[in-house]
Amino acid sequence: MRHDLKTLTILFRAHKAMLDVMRDDVRQHGISVTAFGVLEALYHKGPLDVKTITERVLVADSSMSYTLEKLGERGFIVREKNPDDGRGKIVKLTSSGEAFMAAIYPAHHERLRKRLDVLDATDEATLRVLLKRLGKGA
Repeated sequence: MRHDLKTLTILFRAHKAMLDVMRDDVRQHGISVTAFGVLEALYHKGPLDVKTITERVLVADSSMSYTLEKLGERGFIVREKNPDDGRGKIVKLTSSGEAFMAAIYPAHHERLRKRLDVLDATDEATLRVLLKRLGKGA
């Protein structure tokens, strides 16, 4: 039996739809999706080294440097010397960054959750399993 790539088309369209919701939501706060990803990681995980943030947010090192610079200029983050690795930096939210995320994250979460709620709990759990399997097999 010949398999086409319709599944990929559906996956990419679903990804685009979710990304569009996310992009529209964060842009109204004057930040990019990448910047939001950095802030969200720090908001939920606490201080992180740059390498970990780059891996979590899935962007190139050069884009991450630019994003961190812009977030620093806005006073949302600080970069400090990593005590465990003198060459690396630890990134932390400032009180301003923490307040910004506390103000915008609940509504952002709700908007994305509303999109996901077209799936019932069983469907969503199944989708997670399938996407993880697909990601590990790629």
